[in-house]
Amino acid sequence: MKTKRGIYLNLIDSTYNFTFDDMTFYFSSVFYKNKFMKIYQKEIARFNDSANNIYKDKFQLEMDKLAMIRLYTMIEKRGFYIKVREDIVECLEDIRFELQMNYKTKSENSIDKSLKRNLI
Repeated sequence: MKTKRGIYLNLIDSTYNFTFDDMTFYFSSVFYKNKFMKIYQKEIARFNDSANNIYKDKFQLEMDKLAMIRLYTMIEKRGFYIKVREDIVECLEDIRFELQMNYKTKSENSIDKSLKRNLI
């Protein structure tokens, strides 16, 4: 249900959403959605730069989704509702990230290998 001022009290009902990759973020107001859309690219770049400064030349980290979730929690004040593919996430504690490492060995110059490790 939407209030007279266009604010959804229940994010499940909201028509204000934004999809990034396989994640859809739901917002309680058009103001929050627009604020998010206005700064998410800068936030991704800033977050990735910060993460990569820690490891310098050792690793190249892409933390786009983590940056998006962090920004969402900073902007949306009336709840938490994200769809990841077909899964519904209603609180931050429901999210678990996996580290995926792509690498090439010197002897297998053109072959990509992936290693997945669960992180808590």
